[in-house]
Amino acid sequence: MRFDEAVIAPWEDSVEDLEVWERFKDAHRINFKRRTSKTADDLEPDDRFPPPRYWVIHTLSHLLIRQAAMSSGYGSASLTERIYAWKGDDEHPPAAGLLISTTASDSEGTLVAWWSWPSRTSSRIS
Repeated sequence: MRFDEAVIAPWEDSVEDLEVWERFKDAHRINFKRRTSKTADDLEPDDRFPPPRYWVIHTLSHLLIRQAAMSSGYGSASLTERIYAWKGDDEHPPAAGLLISTTASDSEGTLVAWWSWPSRTSSRIS
């Protein structure tokens, strides 16, 4: 599932201007310093903090996994996610997307059939 960068980028800019986002980053900095060793002192916590697009896509991914597990017959532990969410830079274009796949090679459920119906996702995500 790929998200429209023309929608994601302005939304992300608006989130980054919020005070709650700054508090979220402050909490990350504290946790980062608390959990890393002295050898990591030269690492910048902000460089390792995902942008807002990551958090919203990750949350949506978990909601979709939960719904797919209930509807397809797969257990949620049999589904995995791959999040593509970063701002662009000189070397990489921006990304905003996700991939949900099965971790099992058997026919435990009917995920392919569930995802193949556009009405299951396109009408619910806008």
